[in-house]
Amino acid sequence: MTEDQDLKDVMAQEKGRGRRPRDPEYLRLLKEVAAEVERAWREQDETSFKRAMLRLGLRPGSRKYDRALKSWREHHGAPRREPS
Repeated sequence: MTEDQDLKDVMAQEKGRGRRPRDPEYLRLLKEVAAEVERAWREQDETSFKRAMLRLGLRPGSRKYDRALKSWREHHGAPRREPS
């Protein structure tokens, strides 16, 4: 990790004193996953969307996973099949 990143992490932790603790690694994960979801949404790539949900800890069959996938499919439609 670079010195600048270390400094930013310490500043973020100090700024958050008195509030719920923030884990810099978790915040980085959230930013990465948000970018993945945005890209998947734009490209209508359901597989990438599912992968992003897995990175967040949502598992197939869970209520949150199923609701997110249902919302995805309501907006984008059912997954497309490749022609035979």
